[in-house]
Amino acid sequence: MSYANAAPVRLDGLISAVTRNRSKDSVGPLLNRSCWDALAHHLEPRSVQPQEALINQGASDRSLYFVESGMLRIYRSDNNKRLQLAVLGPGAVVGEGTFFATIVRNASAEAVEPTFLWELSRDSFDEMLREAPTAACEISLALGAVISIRMLSVAGRLAIT
Repeated sequence: MSYANAAPVRLDGLISAVTRNRSKDSVGPLLNRSCWDALAHHLEPRSVQPQEALINQGASDRSLYFVESGMLRIYRSDNNKRLQLAVLGPGAVVGEGTFFATIVRNASAEAVEPTFLWELSRDSFDEMLREAPTAACEISLALGAVISIRMLSVAGRLAIT
């Protein structure tokens, strides 16, 4: 996909959700309009239904997701037991751990209710890096801040997917 030729998607709902998200690990205050405009050329819409998995513990995919609406449960499985680590709602980001590192997912994410998200694959981000490097850098810094904040809590540390 070429940034110059791609038709951007409308991210008004996502931008509104991120702006309203007041959690400490929100990217809202860290991304400006030019970052969102650049992202609009590289995001793909995704929907998940209740109890449907978005991310599976042990998987090796590297996509990152921005939650526009709905709710996700983040949990770890061990010996057939689930330990809930977090519940993420509109404006949250999930999948940040494997986005930057070639490692397996350390937790799972499933929808609690119908959930609409925007997916940023690693390949799409690499395109964005070539086409809009300043915006890609700002997004990387915002995601780094999310990881740093989540690392400050035990549950957050475990929930980095």
